[in-house]
Amino acid sequence: MAAPHALTFAQTSSNPGEHLHLESFPDPSQEELAATSVLVKLLVAAINPQDLLVLTGRYPVQPLYQLPGGRGHVAGFDGVAEVVRCGTAVDMLRPGDRVIPKRHGLGTWRPVAVWPAADLHRITPQIDVAAAAVLRMSALPAFLLLEDMCRLKPGDWLIQNAGSSAIAQLVVQLARLRGVHSVSVIRDGPGAAATKVALAGMGAAVVLTESQLDNADDVAALDLKAGGKRFVLALDAVFGRSGEKIAAVLSPGGLLVNYGSLGGSTFTLTQEVLFWKRIQLRNFRLSEQLGARTQSEQDDALRWLEQLFVAGRLAPPVLQSVRWDAQVLRNVVEAVTTAEVGARKKLLVFV
Repeated sequence: MAAPHALTFAQTSSNPGEHLHLESFPDPSQEELAATSVLVKLLVAAINPQDLLVLTGRYPVQPLYQLPGGRGHVAGFDGVAEVVRCGTAVDMLRPGDRVIPKRHGLGTWRPVAVWPAADLHRITPQIDVAAAAVLRMSALPAFLLLEDMCRLKPGDWLIQNAGSSAIAQLVVQLARLRGVHSVSVIRDGPGAAATKVALAGMGAAVVLTESQLDNADDVAALDLKAGGKRFVLALDAVFGRSGEKIAAVLSPGGLLVNYGSLGGSTFTLTQEVLFWKRIQLRNFRLSEQLGARTQSEQDDALRWLEQLFVAGRLAPPVLQSVRWDAQVLRNVVEAVTTAEVGARKKLLVFV
């Protein structure tokens, strides 16, 4: 049987794919299993923005696993796996269960792994694998952005950029369940019209392109659509000029939350935003929000999101599947690096 391979990196670089290597490692299914560990086979693993930040050395949490001999860290923070075998002391999982990571850094960009059972969350067998693939790193952040950042009430309005991203699509749907109206800002381009239709179908009240947000008439129409209601929250995944524009839409006392920097590292605060409107600024980090919760509370949030997917009240974003193939994997990561803001999330498929 051929040895399995993992995507690893031994050093970071401004180009995430530069030091990414496909390396073989001993098949763990042939080795003795520790009492508290489980052997799993990976089904899928999403490529998330956090993964790219890890590869560039800009993420505070580092991978936990290295290949034997310290050759490289195994990349990938998210994935869906199936339990193959359990250690003698494991009683919460059994072969055939499907699981996702409870913590960052497990190294999911490999077809087979041995992980501590305590680091895994068992998912309901009814959930679609595509929904499970975005559960922790897309659906959970979307939920926490709405739950933790400010007190939203039915009838409130929010605006967000990177509107076609996985997190933004889930924000729209979760906001709708709360009675909160959402405005999604997307990139200009040939697919913008179709994206507007798709996001409206998910529940977005208004979808604008970046260029429309530069147009005073379109912004005035946005205020008219809101019927004088307050824009209390702006969710910024881009930073730079795009973040400035959504901050300008906020009502006095509104909150701008940044959770990404896909568009640059420079942000200009105007006198109007800072002093006249007294806009508040916050940063969102998933690890910090999870750290404020007990493990039981985290598990409960994941189970609630699972049930929303199963019941059809949440729909997973459209993903682009990529077969686990040595010839294409590095190119895929490099393509994600240069992709436009809001591009379709890539999903590595192992089986």
